[in-house]
Amino acid sequence: FKNGSLTRERIRNECAGGSWEHFSAALRDTPLGNNGNMGFYFDTMEITPPAVGVHRFDPDDNEVSSLSPQVEVRALVEGQFLSRRVHAERLGYSIIPGTRVLATGGASSNEEILQVLSDVFNAPVYTIDLSNSACLGSAYRALHG
Repeated sequence: FKNGSLTRERIRNECAGGSWEHFSAALRDTPLGNNGNMGFYFDTMEITPPAVGVHRFDPDDNEVSSLSPQVEVRALVEGQFLSRRVHAERLGYSIIPGTRVLATGGASSNEEILQVLSDVFNAPVYTIDLSNSACLGSAYRALHG
């Protein structure tokens, strides 16, 4: 995936004044499901799925040009994790009771982002004591096929 941390940083700068604390507060202050608002953010051509552009939707499934800053933050994070869940399921992974998610990389140190990940996968999320560990995630992916 190419549109992860850099896209989150862009939205943090635009919607949270460049502050991860404000970004996290926006996640805490908006409900799971974002009241039906969604977004898919592909600043550069994505690898999986092959897509580009920013696509925001209101609760009536109408594409909209903008969302409020707090709603935008949650739409981004939920959209990123929904995309990863769909990708995992297309690879043959079953998201069933007992599923566990291992989070690696820089965002794995943000509790609010991890909570959204847990909510989207309906599974507990585990991290390791090493931040910025995206390469480890790739190694686990290779080990488990």
